[in-house]
Amino acid sequence: MKVPKRAISKIIGLLTIVFVSLGVTADEFESYFAVEYGQIANKFTDVFEGPSLRASVGFKLNRNFGLEVAYEFSPGGTVTDNFWDFDSTGTRYFDDINTLSVFGTAEWDANPRFSFFTKFGVARGTVDYTISDAIYRPTSGSLTETNVVLILGVAVPTNSAYDLTFSVKENFSANFFGLGDSFDSSTVCVGFRRRW
Repeated sequence: MKVPKRAISKIIGLLTIVFVSLGVTADEFESYFAVEYGQIANKFTDVFEGPSLRASVGFKLNRNFGLEVAYEFSPGGTVTDNFWDFDSTGTRYFDDINTLSVFGTAEWDANPRFSFFTKFGVARGTVDYTISDAIYRPTSGSLTETNVVLILGVAVPTNSAYDLTFSVKENFSANFFGLGDSFDSSTVCVGFRRRW
């Protein structure tokens, strides 16, 4: 069975249109990898502070909206202010905070020099703690928490592929480990983003 030349030309033309359209769309669908360094400050204890390193991979669904998955690590810090509301406990030490996050993202170009972005999602993490000077006995263990997370930031292009980012991240406790909102935290971050 022979295929008419006109049909072949139509198929080639249709495929050309499809591939050109995909090329245009691919320009909108940018993926990226980002690394950020931050400083954590606990809003309720006012004492817990520690560095944070965050790595993320994102995919834009269109020019303005996308999805992101992130991993964050902090070596921890010290809390000395009434974290559990027990008079018998002493200084709390946090170690090895590991968090996985999933975000919906939105970004708008303000002008060629910078863009605004926001991220909203859920984070699930663990933290080891030690109370070495408790009145009754030294106490240690691990906590698991789930947070609702909001990030607001600015991205400044340094060239055609890299951005410098500045952001503030707010963790709102979902109270999954029964300790109230005392682990809510704010993180100020600076980082870079590689687009491709």
